[in-house]
Amino acid sequence: MTQEAPISVLGTPLMWPLTLRHPALPGGLLLLPDAPLVNINLQKTIVTTPVAGRNGTFKELISAEDWQIDIRGVWAADAYPTEALDALRNLIAVDATLDVEHVKLAHAGITRIAIQSLNLPDFEGAEDWIPYQISAISDTPYELEITE
Repeated sequence: MTQEAPISVLGTPLMWPLTLRHPALPGGLLLLPDAPLVNINLQKTIVTTPVAGRNGTFKELISAEDWQIDIRGVWAADAYPTEALDALRNLIAVDATLDVEHVKLAHAGITRIAIQSLNLPDFEGAEDWIPYQISAISDTPYELEITE
């Protein structure tokens, strides 16, 4: 038995849906509609040290930082989308990391994110569409062991 793909507002299957999960969300999850665009960026922390008598610097890789994640989309509805605004407001109100399911994020090894900001700009000419932009960072759960 195969699982059916979610369907967009236009009636087409969503190719790369994005699902966020956390017990504090209504129903425990939020499926962002209509396959949002997901951009990811990873930077390294590099310490450079000048060396006397030599051009350039000595480079020491300290570590990779967290992935920076930008999620952009448009939530379309048949009327003013109060449900969409409520869902996005509930999302930013969660004060914890969220489980995330998305093809690109999974390939980068990202399964949890912490949402940093939510932007809801106006969409000129359409009151029933809510564009959104979510900024987040990846999170890797660690278990700390206390020894005495």
